[in-house]
Amino acid sequence: MVNGHAAYFAAIKATYDCLREERGAVASDLTASELSKKYTFPEEYQAWARDYMEVKE
Repeated sequence: MVNGHAAYFAAIKATYDCLREERGAVASDLTASELSKKYTFPEEYQAWARDYMEVKE
């Protein structure tokens, strides 16, 4: 059994780091959760969820 979303975030981090390495970029010091927040725009998602799916927080 997978513990939460840890495997998902680890895969995102590994993919991001691998693609940066192939590009010759310096390794990223972002954690998996910081990386997710940087590129998924969680505040905007919450606003969209409230507007279009009537999600209540």
